[in-house]
Amino acid sequence: MRSAEVVLPYKQDVNHSVEGNISCLPPELLAVVFTFAHTAPRPVRVSASTLPIEFTLGQVSRLWRDIARTTPALWSKICLKPNFKFSIPRARRYIRRSGTVPLDIFLECYEVTKQTHPTSGRRLVPVIPLAAIQLILDNLHHLGSLIVRCYDIKSAMSFQEYFRDLHAPTLRSFSIEYNTFKMNIPEEKVVIFQAGTPRLTELTTELPNILPSKNSLRNLTSLSLCRLNPTINVDFGALVGLLRGLPILLHLSLEGQINAPNLNQPILILPKLLSLRFLGRNTMPALMILLLEAPNLESLWMNSGSSSHERSQLLNAPEMADGRKFPKLKYLTIRDNFTTAEQLCKVFPSVTHLHYTYVVTQWAPYFAECLIKGWDSVHTVVLSNFIRSRFNSRDEHTLADAWATVLSHCRAAGRPIKRVLVDIGEEVSYWHHAAANPECRIRVETLNTGNYQDHWWKLEEERRLWGVDLPGNSMT
Repeated sequence: MRSAEVVLPYKQDVNHSVEGNISCLPPELLAVVFTFAHTAPRPVRVSASTLPIEFTLGQVSRLWRDIARTTPALWSKICLKPNFKFSIPRARRYIRRSGTVPLDIFLECYEVTKQTHPTSGRRLVPVIPLAAIQLILDNLHHLGSLIVRCYDIKSAMSFQEYFRDLHAPTLRSFSIEYNTFKMNIPEEKVVIFQAGTPRLTELTTELPNILPSKNSLRNLTSLSLCRLNPTINVDFGALVGLLRGLPILLHLSLEGQINAPNLNQPILILPKLLSLRFLGRNTMPALMILLLEAPNLESLWMNSGSSSHERSQLLNAPEMADGRKFPKLKYLTIRDNFTTAEQLCKVFPSVTHLHYTYVVTQWAPYFAECLIKGWDSVHTVVLSNFIRSRFNSRDEHTLADAWATVLSHCRAAGRPIKRVLVDIGEEVSYWHHAAANPECRIRVETLNTGNYQDHWWKLEEERRLWGVDLPGNSMT
């Protein structure tokens, strides 16, 4: 069964002898195998020409095709692209076959809301086709998750207007994002799904002043608020008040800037919080970390672009001494700046997975020092988002040399790095070459959702993979 999970979604040339053996299983068991394969971890990059598994299964044999068609779980994930003429008919076919299984819909309307006039080049009024909106409204009663991606803020706001007074009884996850805006976010606070979303557990929004009702938020386990800024009615006190009303929150992500007038703020206790992510260039992360009590925190993203001075002030604060702040921290993600390496080692001594994102050569020596001088507990290094524009042949040698030095010193000190996970691309070869030394004894793997379990990274990758174009000529 495990081989079916991994191979079937991506290998279309199925060995007929294997198919003959597995087809001896009862249809009910085959349906279970197909469902496992459908939910198997996917690689970080998938070709747009790759058929989804629900189509691939139907090409093996007539039996498999019939079973696939009548297995509702295979048809519950729908990528809806209104600018693609086959999208809505295909979505209706998926909905029919999904039966009563809650639907997961990704509404990708970036292109259709970015359209320009063919002669003047001016943008047309952004409109999400009513057919797509109506399809969602008609199936709101068994909608499990909804992800909406628009081009601009106006499109995102107009879409949410349809959901002001509605009830979504099965909605567990809601996400709305946009790429750009040429108007300010309105200061007025708007409540959507006023009739309730009793099962809502995950919320991601780039319109932080447009939220479901407070009662609908009480069961949230994952919250991501993006584009926070001083022009909206969400100051630091209001944000803390919102978070206090989320008693079972496990995952929190904050992006943007928010006014924090002073440090005289009450302590924020989130006893169940497991992961915390900061994005954006501002001082909010430092204040939030200092005020936060999260004894069970396992993952921290300090990917906030803060200066070395600001980060140094945070790490030297009395509250951060002796690793007491987050005693169970395992995953630490840092962007660019490793000049505070020695302080990081002391403040977060329990880290086992060190994630360096947006890799640039100039920080390689600090990164090496960070691993050589401290962090006895680190056994996995994760490297992602290489910035190719900053690389040349000399830089590649610098990175490889620094990496070889790290492996050598850590093993000599009795705390070897056992595994490196690298974002796919040409860069993987650098680390394979450095690890080729038999003394290193290290595994170099391509980073994917199966071998790296950090919550926010995994969530981003899974959602990104939803955007892969599906072939228009259906085989089933």
